[in-house]
Amino acid sequence: MSESAELLGHRIDDPLISPLGEGATPRKTLDNTSLFTYDVVP
Repeated sequence: MSESAELLGHRIDDPLISPLGEGATPRKTLDNTSLFTYDVVP
């Protein structure tokens, strides 16, 4: 077994197994910029 196969599912850009469909990665789930906006303090 290669290192790549052993680490599958443990890296930030590996695909997640989801019943909702494909395309999700841990990086995408941790990026909340499309969901939240924050005020800027002048």
